[in-house]
Amino acid sequence: VKTVDVREFISTIRRQPAPAPVILFCPGKAPRARDATFEPFLAERAIDGLVAANVDPSLRDLAYSVFYADEAKTGDIVLDARTVPFLAERRVVLVRGAERYNSDPPKRANSERDKSEASTSVLLNYLNSPSDQTLLILVASQIDKRLKFYKACEKTGLVVECPLLSPGEAIQWAIAEAKKKDK
Repeated sequence: VKTVDVREFISTIRRQPAPAPVILFCPGKAPRARDATFEPFLAERAIDGLVAANVDPSLRDLAYSVFYADEAKTGDIVLDARTVPFLAERRVVLVRGAERYNSDPPKRANSERDKSEASTSVLLNYLNSPSDQTLLILVASQIDKRLKFYKACEKTGLVVECPLLSPGEAIQWAIAEAKKKDK
C-alpha cells in the first residue's frame, strides 16, 4: 500500500485503526543503508495504539496473540493469523523479531539454515493472500528492502518506518510528551 513514518502513523491510529491487513515496523531511511537504525520506543507506542484500537480489552485473550519469530514455528503463526476471531471483529497477531524472515527462501531445504529460510516461504504465502479478519503486525529491527519479505509486506500492507530520533528530535518529542501530561 505505502510507507509512512512512525510519528505520522501514531497520529492516525485512532482515525484509521487498521489501514491494512499486514503492518511491518522496520528501520527508517538513512543516508547509507548500513546506517539504518530502529527506534523501538516509538514502534512500541504505535503497536500499543493499534492493539487498543482493534482489540476490546475484555476479548484480549481470545483475539490477540504475540509470537517471537526465533521461538515460534512459522506455520503456527500463519495458522493463528488464518483462524477466524471468536467473539471479536478482528484478530491481532504480533510477531516480534521478524528480521528472521529477512532472507529469500531456498530452492530446496538441505541444511538447518535452509530450513529456517524455508519457513520464510510459509509466511510469504500468507502475505500473498492475508486474512481480512486478521491484523498481522511484524516488527523487524533490521530489514533488507531488496528481498521478497519486505517487498511482500510493502505490496500487501503498510510499512511503518521507525527511524532513530536525532538528539534535537528526541528533545522536541520529550517536550511534547511532557506538555500532553501537563508537566
